Amino acid sequence: IFDITRESIEFYSLESNHYRRCEANSRGRYTVPSMGVGVGIWFGVYANQEAPWLRWWDAAGNLLPTSDERAQVERQRAEAEKLRAESEKTRADAEKTRADSEKTRAELEKARADKLAEKLRSLGLDPDSLSVCFRPSFSPCRSLL
Repeated sequence: IFDITRESIEFYSLESNHYRRCEANSRGRYTVPSMGVGVGIWFGVYANQEAPWLRWWDAAGNLLPTSDERAQVERQRAEAEKLRAESEKTRADAEKTRADSEKTRAELEKARADKLAEKLRSLGLDPDSLSVCFRPSFSPCRSLL
């Protein structure tokens, strides 16, 4: 029997066809061994009302969540998963952009090398025999560029 005005509980168990009043444990809760839980008074906000509430605890002393609390935890988990997925997508997009940039750079470098080879051929030089000249520090080749 929960009396909200007195913030008290009277708890009874059925033993041999008679109800026996039970005493609270050291935490002020009443255990229900057949269910593996305890019941007691919890002070807090529920349904937008701050009051003492009758709540359940597990055998380890953890407050069992209400359906609203479980739903809130699930919403938070879903939001965290959504943020993780968005972060992964952003990372993948950045990696794709980096790969696309590298591909473009390589294509530009190849086009530059092809243009240089064509220029060398127009001057009567074989670009394959001048491969050593492609080092930036080799100054006689700079004038050909």
